[in-house]
Amino acid sequence: MISFLISMLYSLPSVVIYTLTVIIIRYKWSTIGTSFYQFYIFEYAMNMLTYFNTLISIRFPNLIGADSRLRNFFASQNETTFELQCQFFLQFHMAFVQYGTTTVVAINRMTIIINMEYFEKVEMAALQLGMDDSNRLYPLLRNLPSVSL
Repeated sequence: MISFLISMLYSLPSVVIYTLTVIIIRYKWSTIGTSFYQFYIFEYAMNMLTYFNTLISIRFPNLIGADSRLRNFFASQNETTFELQCQFFLQFHMAFVQYGTTTVVAINRMTIIINMEYFEKVEMAALQLGMDDSNRLYPLLRNLPSVSL
């Protein structure tokens, strides 16, 4: 019980601060709407999904004692159901998604350091592809200058 309280003591303020940064980014989107912040918001969504899934499927069951109100809920989960399989799948899948998004953000930052003007246009165009139809990407890429490193 004490380990759960200690983990909640630092994780809940972290979740609140993380959420506030995303709210501020969305509020100031017209001035700071770069590819890094789009990746940041996507990573936020994946991290929150992982955090709450882990909270429900790992931390709460480890905390529940024999005299707890939630005992019956977790005791009835000894049979395999679709919901439990989804939770189990998410536990492993989201770890790899988080590794992938961390890698993409690191590559994004590296390319921006190398040549900001060129790579920001390329990355924003690539992100537009995911949000809009593909017909908008070709004119953007056609007008980009060639890379001269």
